[in-house]
Amino acid sequence: MKKILSIINLGLAMAMILMISLVHPEESITSVDSKISFVNSKMILVEDTVNVTESVSNEEEKEEEDTVVEEPKKESTPKKVEVKEEVVEAPKQEEVPLTSNNSSTITAFVGDKFTAQMSGYGADIGTHTASGFDITQTIYYSDPTYGTVRILSGGKEYPYGTIVKVTGSRVGDFYGIVLDRGGNIGRGEGKKFAFDLLFATSSEALSFEVSTAQFEIVRVGY
Repeated sequence: MKKILSIINLGLAMAMILMISLVHPEESITSVDSKISFVNSKMILVEDTVNVTESVSNEEEKEEEDTVVEEPKKESTPKKVEVKEEVVEAPKQEEVPLTSNNSSTITAFVGDKFTAQMSGYGADIGTHTASGFDITQTIYYSDPTYGTVRILSGGKEYPYGTIVKVTGSRVGDFYGIVLDRGGNIGRGEGKKFAFDLLFATSSEALSFEVSTAQFEIVRVGY
């Protein structure tokens, strides 16, 4: 009887050991599976988190790109184009000899012919002409081109050294040179005499009185 109980007990013990051995591997397997499933779930969560983060960051970048405000284009100011104006010179007008003694715009030029009045004055009223020529010893001037010529007082329109051919005067025909100035002498407006002829004395000049003559400008200045 004892042997039977021992065999039964041994069989029970073997059965228990077998059961235990069977149970523990399953628990261990289950445990491993559970760890793996947990790890996998964690990995899934991490991957999802990463994906979500990336998607969120991508969406934010897209939003930033969408919200970029373009700066307004500056209006280009039109460049100034310089237009050079062509200056057209007016054709030069031919100078016409003036015959009026009252013209206010007199231009001295060679070949000018006109008729006007001429008066006289004496060398005894001064020692030098306005140009600085000494008239205490002579009333003539020695010109290298026209020789010995008479001294004339003329207007500012005739530079010093201007040679005038005089014809039809009381003293005959002669060449004169402008070396002096006079208050009432010239061809401008308000002037009475075109030229004033120099004499040795004032009394001689008075006897000459006034003479109408023809004048021709043969040289302007020296």
